[in-house]
Amino acid sequence: MEAAGIGTRTAARRRERRMRAPTTLEKQRDQRPGGRLTRRRIEEDQEEAVFREVVSFTPDPLPVRYYDKDTTRPISFYLSSLEELLAWTPDAEDGFNVASGPPECRQPPLSSQRPRTLMCHDMMGGYLDDKFIQGSATQTPYSFYHWQYIDIFVYFSHHVVTIPPVGWTNAAHRHGVCVLGTFITEWKDGERLCEAFLAGDERSYRAVADQLVLIAQFFRFDGWLINIENSLSVSMPAPGAWPASPCAPRGPSAMLLSLTRPGLCYCSASCIPARAGSNLQPLSLFTGRWTFSSVMSRNLAWLSLASLVPSRRPCLPPLSLLCLGCMCDFLFMVPSLFIGFYLLLIAESMSFLLQKEKKVGPLAAPSARQLWGRGASRTTTCLPLGLSVLSVRDQGAPHDSPLWASRRVCLHPSLQLAAVGNVPHFLRYLTSQLHQQVPGGLVLWYDSVVSSGQLKWQDELNEQNRVFFDSCDGFFTNYNWREEHLERMLGQAGERLADVYVGVDVFARGNVVGGRFDTDKSLELIRKHGFSAALFAPGWVYECLEKGDFFQNQDKFWSLLERYLPTHSICSLPFVTSFCLGMGTRRVCYGQEEAVGPWYHPSAQEIQPLFGEHRLEGAGRGWVKMHCCLEDAWNGGSSLLIRGLIPPEVGNVAVRLFSLQVPVPPKVFLSLVYKLEGTSAVGVALELTTGDAGSCHVGGISVLSAETSSRRSPRPLRVPPTKLAKWVGRCGQQLSGGWVQRCYEVNLRGCLLQDLFVSFSRPPGSQKEENFICRLGELQVVDANSLLTPLPQVQALTVSHVRWQLAASEWEGGPAGLRLSCTLHWAYLLPRVRCFRIHCCRGSEGGSPSSRPSELGRPRLLGLAFVNRYRIVGLAVVAAEPGQDGRVEFLVEPVPKEGFPVPRAEWGRAAMLYSMPRT
Repeated sequence: MEAAGIGTRTAARRRERRMRAPTTLEKQRDQRPGGRLTRRRIEEDQEEAVFREVVSFTPDPLPVRYYDKDTTRPISFYLSSLEELLAWTPDAEDGFNVASGPPECRQPPLSSQRPRTLMCHDMMGGYLDDKFIQGSATQTPYSFYHWQYIDIFVYFSHHVVTIPPVGWTNAAHRHGVCVLGTFITEWKDGERLCEAFLAGDERSYRAVADQLVLIAQFFRFDGWLINIENSLSVSMPAPGAWPASPCAPRGPSAMLLSLTRPGLCYCSASCIPARAGSNLQPLSLFTGRWTFSSVMSRNLAWLSLASLVPSRRPCLPPLSLLCLGCMCDFLFMVPSLFIGFYLLLIAESMSFLLQKEKKVGPLAAPSARQLWGRGASRTTTCLPLGLSVLSVRDQGAPHDSPLWASRRVCLHPSLQLAAVGNVPHFLRYLTSQLHQQVPGGLVLWYDSVVSSGQLKWQDELNEQNRVFFDSCDGFFTNYNWREEHLERMLGQAGERLADVYVGVDVFARGNVVGGRFDTDKSLELIRKHGFSAALFAPGWVYECLEKGDFFQNQDKFWSLLERYLPTHSICSLPFVTSFCLGMGTRRVCYGQEEAVGPWYHPSAQEIQPLFGEHRLEGAGRGWVKMHCCLEDAWNGGSSLLIRGLIPPEVGNVAVRLFSLQVPVPPKVFLSLVYKLEGTSAVGVALELTTGDAGSCHVGGISVLSAETSSRRSPRPLRVPPTKLAKWVGRCGQQLSGGWVQRCYEVNLRGCLLQDLFVSFSRPPGSQKEENFICRLGELQVVDANSLLTPLPQVQALTVSHVRWQLAASEWEGGPAGLRLSCTLHWAYLLPRVRCFRIHCCRGSEGGSPSSRPSELGRPRLLGLAFVNRYRIVGLAVVAAEPGQDGRVEFLVEPVPKEGFPVPRAEWGRAAMLYSMPRT
């Protein structure tokens, strides 16, 4: 991009790379690419940024992590390794992935002890069409819209650090639902990763926790599900942890066999702790002649080994650590079992020797300081049961002397595992830091590893995993539980029942109570015992059933669970929705079709109602059903379709759309846009309920249209704001596409707005059964005072990251075409807007900087943005004639949260003049 007095694109990129992290995350989010622009005043009260570009087919390189390599569309991303996690720092390109804001205020708050519902989204590896931040042209995408039943949304994948795609975060936050990413380690790679950051000192795991907190804080999601699905290594204890009694008798060739779990010791005499200057050497049992000695000491069995020599291998064969006294007694009484155990022990030792010969080199014997210090975990990582043999020698004792030459032989059966021993510290630190930096943040632990370091799913909270539950905000159980597991957990959870999320695999894999369309069986038991529920992979209805029946199947699935899923309420204004699902077969704006073709944009999903079927109580046959509808829309890509029947014995039926808990300001404006199908003449009205009846005063509900009202006469506004005057002007009129808008003014004092209903009444004089079909296009509840606050203007619109491509002419013999890709960036206060609509006006060749907007083509919608930037990809423009300039103008239209259109004069504008290179 060229401009007077400013260098080339390469120089600008160099300046951008020299930019370092600002002092606050807000500044980091607002970083923009270094641009070159010439601003020239074209009107007295408005500026337009004008950029000049010489077409070049050398692409402006973009980081692959942040952009699709084929199209340069911005994408959500994940981190695949510990190195990537520790190396991540906020970058200008990360700005596309930042959510619009925190979760909306809700009641009850997530911190209440009401049982919660968690949805864990796991679909075909993740990062599918939802990874495209600005949307895609997917025809049959997966869409979730039953948000009122959900408290926590987890985006799950098998990448080490799963950062939720920003579209999911925006949609969930709009409904008051918090969003968690996933930190997962698996298999052998997971063991090595955990060893790298958990088996060291606190600096290692704190560095990882700090990065996870920074990522959640920067991208504005709410926390992490921690899923360690691999075994964890062992370590020596701290010097003060040694018992004060001998764990083995003195004398040659003595070895304790113990099945004790870490933390238990069955020793009986006195053990002298190692001195700080002593040499400690791990021993193994791969040599020597095995003989059994019938020495019994209380409940311990001893195995005597002849010619035992020390090993430099830093661990013992696993089975050489086994056997409680009671089990040993049993083995001795049953000769066949003892012989089998004896042979297994020999086989284990032989296997151990082979592994040693092939893989293990000599290791220097560590000192006590080295062994118990930072390096201890890396020299003692393969003791699965937390038991080790140490020979304690005086200074100068030769390392090759036999075991009996040692002054003491001490076995320590209460060792803690290195990595797993640090996990509670890691969880506590991560949780405390997240709570400080992310209001309402959560850290949950998945039921996988137990306190011994083994990967052993428990399907419940118990003593083997309780330490992890005590170190974070909640526990997500595995899925193969039965009711007896739930009963046992009541004592373990104590007062934290709601912090135990009982896992339900909707795919019904394994030995589960219920899944698929029988998931309600699992929910019934979970709620019976007062626990929270974690629904894993409810996208089953999309993955495994017919795509053409997706909406029907999804509604069926959630309707079966409805009685077990308490809803939550939004408690903030403005409350505005067009019922758009964030997808559609076309794009519509205020009843006018703007574009035709499939689109999918999760960030564009607006607040969804309480779906379902509602029937009249008693003997009446009246009913109302609500469905999503992609066939028609008022604003966006879909509307809410309501079908119903009014029986002859009743005058009307009503259905609750939303549950709210909003402290109402003195004056509120409400609006409902709807359309009746066919010849139905039923009446449609918006109804509301209020709380705090003892102090709540309803001063009046006035219809703002010219139609007559049997209850109240119209009440004109004294000083209607300009935006509201335009809004009121449509009320009661037939709008584009057959839509109708009803508007109300409500005066309240000391009230809580609780519920919003839509009511359908039979036509006057009708006594017959009335069937009706109605589409709702928009619902608005707005504080009157908010309309008096002027909106800011879009400022500092710049263009960067320009990419040109040749394109075939759209018609035979037409002028040569170009494809333009570039990034727009601007300044605006995000809390004031729902989104930005990005338009372009393409001019013909020969344009000049003095070209006026009216001289260009009609604005064409390019897409929606939910942050202060937008990537334009593959925009078709006409190649400029030699010696002349082509022109394209970009327009950024803010859409305020109140839902009113903003005059075009207040949009942001930038123009690009481009010319072909000289030959």
